[in-house]
Amino acid sequence: MPKRNLVRNVIHGDELLDRIAHGVDCIELVATSAYGNNSGNVLIESRYGEPTVSHDGITNVASLVLDDAISNAAVSIIRQASSKTDANAGDATTLTILLACCAYRYWSNRVNEGSPIRKVQVEMSMAVSRIINLIDAHKIANPTIDDLRNVALVSAGSDSIAEGVIYAVQQAGDNGSVTVVEQLEPRIDVDVIKGLSFKSGLTAVALAKDLQSLKTVYDNPYVVVIPKQVTRNDDILPILDRLVRAGKRGIVLIADVSGQALETIVSNKLSGKLDIAVVAPLSNNRDEFINDVAFYCNTKPFTGRADEFDVDKDAGSIDNAYITMNETVLNGTHAEGLDDYVANITDDKRRKMLTGKTSRISVGAATDVERHDLRLRVDDAVCAVRTAQTEGVCLGGGVELRNIASELGLDYLYTPYRILTGDDNYSDRPKTDGIDTLTGKTGNMRELGILDSAKAIKEAVINAHSAASQLISITVALPFKEDME
Repeated sequence: MPKRNLVRNVIHGDELLDRIAHGVDCIELVATSAYGNNSGNVLIESRYGEPTVSHDGITNVASLVLDDAISNAAVSIIRQASSKTDANAGDATTLTILLACCAYRYWSNRVNEGSPIRKVQVEMSMAVSRIINLIDAHKIANPTIDDLRNVALVSAGSDSIAEGVIYAVQQAGDNGSVTVVEQLEPRIDVDVIKGLSFKSGLTAVALAKDLQSLKTVYDNPYVVVIPKQVTRNDDILPILDRLVRAGKRGIVLIADVSGQALETIVSNKLSGKLDIAVVAPLSNNRDEFINDVAFYCNTKPFTGRADEFDVDKDAGSIDNAYITMNETVLNGTHAEGLDDYVANITDDKRRKMLTGKTSRISVGAATDVERHDLRLRVDDAVCAVRTAQTEGVCLGGGVELRNIASELGLDYLYTPYRILTGDDNYSDRPKTDGIDTLTGKTGNMRELGILDSAKAIKEAVINAHSAASQLISITVALPFKEDME
């Protein structure tokens, strides 16, 4: 006899489709309740403490767990798409959910009408390619500073935040970085400090200190740089043991870690025995990169045996580290002679990396809930502006997708515009025109200052359709018969 808690039900046919559709309906309802012209807040019960009244889409959707396993799985698939958009673009998370739900209904109807699933998925993929091509064709590739300010304003919903974000981005420059941290004082401060940043982030999601924002922030961490591949426990555990014994400080490990070693590190991180962020070195000019980062962190690459590691000699230090899934920022070097070290480097990219600046935005508010919400809005605005700088901007307020819906005949792409504006009389409007939902004014969206990061819209389209494609492919589900608990 099999163990009772491993027995599964077999669900298919109309019952399966109904339960998937229920999950899609639920996540759409939660996401759109705080989205658009008539949006409100979501009341979230807390098992321990006071309830939360939230207007943040990420917080609301992260709190959604359904009692039906299949419906909850549908929620999880769409939520993963939203999280990927957030990680890659920092904005358009609610748009991703809304598009995923609309795309699922549209394309699943094609399947219900008799089209083979694989054929529908191919058609969906081709539609996504056409949508992305049209976004690239329509976008403003070189946005002005006013355009970027408007992107920040649309994302954050505050003039003061938009101004602070634009100042921070300008001060950081093309080679610097912008980090957002919380402070107790109820104000927003922008500081410009020396910092080294590079495009490589946490090796595993489970290593994020904040699992909601997928970020890790350390003050005065240990930094260890290891050039060789780390795959076995014997390669790393003696080093980590000595660092933990030396003091309660976060650890930034810059090394290629995989296999048994990574599994052990993640396990110890999740159990609370280890506070560590693992970041892989850049692959381009890897040796030079490792030497540069080690020097900046006032240490040297460790090449000895793990049991020979000396914390005082082999661990570096910096003022603070800010690490996401895609980027690492190391602020406040303690190294002496950095200027002389840089003077001997001929490669311009290496020089700029070592002499870069970091704009640090410190946000504070009267309560923890307000401070957290403010930090999320500033984070979103920063990501939107940085991606708009490199990827361009497009008309906001749902107008870009509204126009593409008209060109391609994909009615579900109208939905974000309808929800945001409540406008059904859009067929005769010029392609540049939309509605400012705050003032009710109709006009050219760029002139009204309502713009979105083209990157964010493209990520939302790609990830939403990926989730919808997964959902329409499901013909049988195997949920557990009994609760595993």
